Amino acid sequence: MKKLCGCKKNLIDITEERCSECEKIFKENESKRKWGKGCKNESFYHSKAWSNLSKLVRDRFNGLDLYQLKVNGVMVESKQVHHIIPINENPDLKFSLENLIPLSIETHMYIEKLYKTSKRKKIQKLLLELVKKGI
Repeated sequence: MKKLCGCKKNLIDITEERCSECEKIFKENESKRKWGKGCKNESFYHSKAWSNLSKLVRDRFNGLDLYQLKVNGVMVESKQVHHIIPINENPDLKFSLENLIPLSIETHMYIEKLYKTSKRKKIQKLLLELVKKGI
């Protein structure tokens, strides 16, 4: 069975999301969607140095989301490493282990939302304490 692609130009299989033309555009724009327009730190987050450091941080805490473990008592696998004090606020802390906390994707999104509220300083203080205390 076939359906019309979202571009309204091509027929595609019912199981496909988009035609090859739209897929090419989708992939070209994927980086912009992920990092936002003009993210200054995108190249850093794609670097070998960051890859090694983030693996070190996750290994340091046994691959666990430290926030979920300490705050909610739940063991959740960490998939990302978060800069508690963002790079754009203090570039000197970019490689500081005391400024990095392993989080699951869901927890990371939750914390990023809190950073946009009046709870930002409070959550940063908590995260810094969690890293300091460790497991």
